[in-house]
Amino acid sequence: MIKEIKMRAVYVCCIADPYLDVALRLRKEKGLEPVYWIGDISSPNDDAEALLKAKLPETTYQGYNEAWHGVFPREIEEAALSETIDVDFLRGFISEEFQSLSMMDRLDYDRKSFCFMERERYFISLVRKWQAFIKIYKPDIVIAANNPHRVFDHALYLVCKYNGIRFISSIYAQVYGRMIMLEDFRKPNCVGDVMDEAYANNLQNEVAESSLPEDILKNYERLQKDYEEARPDYMVTFNTLNSKNKNYFFLFRRFAADHSLFGKDSMLKGQDRTIYKNGKSKIENWRFSLWDWYSMRKKADKYKKMLYNHYDEISEEPPLNVPYVAFFLHYQPEENTSPNGDIFANQFLCVLTLLKNLPDNVMVYVKEHPHMFMSHRQGQTKRIIDFYDDLAAIPRVRLVNFSMDSFRLISNAMAVSTVAGTAGWEASVKQKPVIVFGICWYERMKGVLRITDDESAKGIYKFIQNYIFDRQAILAYLYTLAQKSYKAYNYRGYKEITGYSHEESVENIYNALIPIIFKN
Repeated sequence: MIKEIKMRAVYVCCIADPYLDVALRLRKEKGLEPVYWIGDISSPNDDAEALLKAKLPETTYQGYNEAWHGVFPREIEEAALSETIDVDFLRGFISEEFQSLSMMDRLDYDRKSFCFMERERYFISLVRKWQAFIKIYKPDIVIAANNPHRVFDHALYLVCKYNGIRFISSIYAQVYGRMIMLEDFRKPNCVGDVMDEAYANNLQNEVAESSLPEDILKNYERLQKDYEEARPDYMVTFNTLNSKNKNYFFLFRRFAADHSLFGKDSMLKGQDRTIYKNGKSKIENWRFSLWDWYSMRKKADKYKKMLYNHYDEISEEPPLNVPYVAFFLHYQPEENTSPNGDIFANQFLCVLTLLKNLPDNVMVYVKEHPHMFMSHRQGQTKRIIDFYDDLAAIPRVRLVNFSMDSFRLISNAMAVSTVAGTAGWEASVKQKPVIVFGICWYERMKGVLRITDDESAKGIYKFIQNYIFDRQAILAYLYTLAQKSYKAYNYRGYKEITGYSHEESVENIYNALIPIIFKN
């Protein structure tokens, strides 16, 4: 029996398994009608669309790649032609527009195919289309698998925020399958709203390691080991993928498996199952031939090798017997920096902020993320040689070579800093004060300082000086994470990694959504 409450919902990049059954249950039990669904990359061959049409035939589906390229259903495309944009919208979201323009680097495979004027035009186009969408579909709420970081969903978030439509999303903890549901990721202290009260209560009692759930305890115990044993599992997985994707025979076989010899998506005519912009066409019209694809990959690999060699040449194993703060760069492009880092998606700004607020005798040691140079990733879209040269030219900055393992760098540092990365969590466990610049699951833990503006940045050195390691505070926070997070595979590949059942994931996502959707 459907409840009397009627709401219209949009699902953004929610994989069909398990979210389709979550949506069906919300419709049946709470009257939450799914009116629009944007596919996820895990269903490139429209498996999600087939499943959706079978179980939710009234729901409009937009493919993942179509969304990336701003290609909408015809009714939205036509209605958008009459849309204008409020000046107040642009003024109110000028910093967010910068985030959207930066996210478009993902589309610019060779850093030359998507100029600033084209990006501005695309941002305005997305806003107009989402405005038309809202008028046609009249959504009450948007449910996203994670924070909006794909340009199209970020523009949707801005339009929703301007129109008072709630946008629910999740952030990941560094424990596979653990997530925290947020009612608005840009709301000040959004993580604290979830964690603070329970954390304060848990700090009043002694928390034993044995009281932690197995998955959280395993993650905590792993970090007590040396670097080789404590490395995150994804580092090993990505190393394997990197080796495979350097093999062009492997890539050709994968391309051939997805394409017939003739027809619309043939090897001869090329493919449009990609997010990248073809420099010869506008963003809405894209197709790459097999030769185009091979050439792009070859040039990207060559560029990343050149970047790696340059970084290797100008980096060093710096002395560890001097006062320094270790700053660990993020792989980019990714959600953790844009949008989660806000203006600090520009990591050069993080380093400058540290330098400004540390004594003149304190160095900043900067270590690059190894994934920036991996063949199967998009690192070539977010780094230029000048980025490294500008850092290396600063007298109080040293670039750290990959030959120095990260735990050794952490162990000898006064403090560790990152935008929102794993290194911050690792450093907390290894008894170091941590400075973060973006939204992250551990930001409200004692011993972690979140920088949001000049005022908070002024406290960096005092925070380091006053730091006292508190093991119980960490265990209490992990216990709070267990209470306030939900367990599910809501991202591609996580079903196999986590081992969670379909039923468990559906139940947990449903139970995490209910109190936020019906909060008021």
